[in-house]
Amino acid sequence: MSFNSDNGQLNIGVRRGGGSTGVRNPFESLTLSIKDIPNGFALAKKVGNQFKAVGASDAFGTISLFTIDKSNSIGGSNHINDFNQIQSGNLYLVAKDNSVLNSEAFGKLTGKSLNLSLVSRITDQPGGDSRSESINQKIALSNFSGDVPILSPLVVDPLIIDLDSNGLSLISLSEASNKDITFEMYPKGGKVITSWLGNDDNQAFVVLNDSSNDSIQSEIEIKSISEIFSEYFQARSDKRTFNSELQHWLV
Repeated sequence: MSFNSDNGQLNIGVRRGGGSTGVRNPFESLTLSIKDIPNGFALAKKVGNQFKAVGASDAFGTISLFTIDKSNSIGGSNHINDFNQIQSGNLYLVAKDNSVLNSEAFGKLTGKSLNLSLVSRITDQPGGDSRSESINQKIALSNFSGDVPILSPLVVDPLIIDLDSNGLSLISLSEASNKDITFEMYPKGGKVITSWLGNDDNQAFVVLNDSSNDSIQSEIEIKSISEIFSEYFQARSDKRTFNSELQHWLV
């Protein structure tokens, strides 16, 4: 296990143990917990030139969970000593945004470590499920010596109608930042700076009002991406619904 300070790559190999028969249990699944992720950083995979968040994280972003399902188990003895890389080796420690590079915490990675905890669980066996004790390891971190990978911003893709067919006029993210344009682009996630529609063109989002969050009775207020036709339409959590097929609503 290692951390590459030149590019932020993490190499974490896990291996399933063998039983008394010398083979792996096909009903065994593994859960890896990566704890103490430094403030301002996240775990991500590299897709092209972008870094996209991976793992199930807590609200504070300091813990990420990875599950190796039992369906990936190797039952034979030929590969009993082989290690499997988490995320197939495509795992990076990345800055959440550019502001981290100027923070006090950025230059203090040396001396810190990621704390790993691996637990095995076996299901569908006589007598009920069983869970192993955890195996704990650490990966020492150090200050970056090369270019720091930065988490790519999440993209939300709401439906926009161009009413006069002359093309869309959009406000860029940098302009929105200067104008402090914010909206709840992730359900229950609070307002964030976001690109938006320009006000000098005949264009509009497609929305369906949720009256439960209107602050004034009988007055329509669109407050969340869950009210806009998008991959988060009618979402009740931060999970994408992709429930935006127009044929269900337009006649």
